[in-house]
Amino acid sequence: MPIVAGYTHSFYARGASGVTYEGNYEYSDGTSTPAGVYFDGSTSYNYQYGTFYGKYNYNATVTQTAGIPGTTFYVNARPDQINLNSAGFVKRDGREYALRFYGANNGQYNTTYPSPNRVTVTLGSTGNPDYNSLASQGSWGDEWTIEMWIWPKDDTWALETNKHQVLFDARQNASGGGDNPVILLRADGTIRCGSGGQGTDIIDATNPIESSVGAVSFYDYTTSGSWQHLAVTKSSGTGANNIHIFVDGIEVGGGQANSTLNEGFNDWDTSTYFIGDDYWGENGNGRRGYTGMIQNIRTSKGNKYPSDFSGNLPDLHNT
Repeated sequence: MPIVAGYTHSFYARGASGVTYEGNYEYSDGTSTPAGVYFDGSTSYNYQYGTFYGKYNYNATVTQTAGIPGTTFYVNARPDQINLNSAGFVKRDGREYALRFYGANNGQYNTTYPSPNRVTVTLGSTGNPDYNSLASQGSWGDEWTIEMWIWPKDDTWALETNKHQVLFDARQNASGGGDNPVILLRADGTIRCGSGGQGTDIIDATNPIESSVGAVSFYDYTTSGSWQHLAVTKSSGTGANNIHIFVDGIEVGGGQANSTLNEGFNDWDTSTYFIGDDYWGENGNGRRGYTGMIQNIRTSKGNKYPSDFSGNLPDLHNT
């Protein structure tokens, strides 16, 4: 289903967790969905991928930043949507498409240009008649949820010791723009979270936000592996353990964020974020582009998972 300007999707359903969807991307548990993307094979001009949904879908985009060279190397390095029925890929329930990332930035890319491995999600507004934006409604607030379905590829270089692949980056090149969340996948299967400016080590050495080792698994595309649901949530306040990491609905780690510690996870205030590589496309500090597939991604206001939910994993489609 493509983006339709000024149109508000309306669905009335009960999710797997029992939370009622009340329309306009609002839920009975008090959460809402400002932005989500599902990959369904839809494409358009300028390398737009998949379908955006959420409260701010008017003029929203899922695309790549202009400025990537038109040479074969860079063009072929762009992510592509694939039909999972092909080549024996494993489907998740009835979902037939995913976005496949080719990774790299392991010295291959000139960081003068945006990374070809990076996809940009930009929120729009509510459209007619009020044209409200996320910023006008107080940004992400004190509680929020970032979640996605992932299939990390077991390429040799992706499993290189201590290297980190970028799954999600909400940083911007502006004053304070580095203080927004970044989610990384380390080669040992640890999810690590941080924030900070260009060229810096974004993981807090003393008080890291991270999961247990091996929380996430790497698979070949055509083996008997499985899709994994990843969620990072912020609960209210600034006290200990207010950041939570879940894999397949089981809490596997987390940490603390406040105005002086892991600040980017305390005050998320951007309406653009990136998947597959970081904002600067850096080849430094052990970071590189993601190799693997992402099926759906949803970013919500409110903590959707105050406890384990392994028996009620969400679909992350429209509702």
